[in-house]
Amino acid sequence: MNNIIYGLRDPRNDTYTYIGKSTVGNKRALSHLKISHSRKVNEWVEDLRQKRFEPLVDIIETVDDINELAEREKYWVKYYLEINPFLLNSQLKPRNINVVVTVEDRKDLELVKNIMPRLWVLLRKERERRKISQKEMADISGISHGTLKNLEQGNQQVGITHFMKYMSVLES
Repeated sequence: MNNIIYGLRDPRNDTYTYIGKSTVGNKRALSHLKISHSRKVNEWVEDLRQKRFEPLVDIIETVDDINELAEREKYWVKYYLEINPFLLNSQLKPRNINVVVTVEDRKDLELVKNIMPRLWVLLRKERERRKISQKEMADISGISHGTLKNLEQGNQQVGITHFMKYMSVLES
């Protein structure tokens, strides 16, 4: 099938960073890996390459009717925007979000800031105490081995969803 909706996924956190449509199958999706029409996508791909990663290309949906392709792309952009508000699609307008931070919030944020550097070490130690490998832990948690490795190395790009899956297993 040539009419597809595709996603470019960040291998460090398994999160879609760009959603697109194509009438030429994977050819359009793969072209982003060389040069994209989007400056933001080019910068993201270059940043990944400098860190020895490549975006992962997934077909999200095949669309029989070419007249529905643009509408399906909008649907998936909106869907994944809820998961990743930093989606790089150029048609997205920044959302204005009013943030009100209370004194209590600032105290909580300070606590989190102080705990975070040590948290990853604690998570790794707990897994090791259970005497299970990263692969086993990844399978139990429902996250990829690469994501688990990034979590345990304190990678700041790992999504909160993956972190919460990992934590829920450790709490059991």
